[in-house]
Amino acid sequence: NVKITGQIRYSYKETDKHGHHSKLRTRLFVNGQINEDWAYTGRFNQENDLTNAGYDDKVDLNWAFVTGKLGGVKVMAGRNDFVWTDTMDTRGDGIKLTYGKDIQLTGAALKATSSKEVGAIVADDRISVADLGAKVGIVNANVRYFKGDIGAEDKDKEIYEVAAALPVAKDLKLAASYFNGDDVIDGDTNGY
Repeated sequence: NVKITGQIRYSYKETDKHGHHSKLRTRLFVNGQINEDWAYTGRFNQENDLTNAGYDDKVDLNWAFVTGKLGGVKVMAGRNDFVWTDTMDTRGDGIKLTYGKDIQLTGAALKATSSKEVGAIVADDRISVADLGAKVGIVNANVRYFKGDIGAEDKDKEIYEVAAALPVAKDLKLAASYFNGDDVIDGDTNGY
């Protein structure tokens, strides 16, 4: 009932300005079936900075979650990466619920667990997401709402997104998104 797999990644880069940088990342995945409806996933992660002798190379359990179904609702609960392509890619402790097939409603609530995330999200930020998606002909369309107390100043921020994706060829799609939110960049609250 338990499957253990692993991944090792070595990266090396050299620049004129900073010299060379060498890094090793090791991941160990633990997957198992609890019963016919529920499964668990864990991931141990370790990163070694081979060019910095004082680097903290501790092992983190950065995924620990269960997936399953409650009636017709798909559930993911625990520590995982919460990803919405153009808006959010953050690791956190939370829950994600998805209902429906052709028209899908997804809701998520989480607390960010890392301050190393891309963008303004820092550890302990609380974020909620609502996502309504449907397939209209060959186009996948979504309307999304994000709300959270984001950043060091814990300001409530909201983002509204309308997105569409159209398959162009095998393994290739054209996607577009429009955003409107509280963050103002150069006096504009819109994004494309």
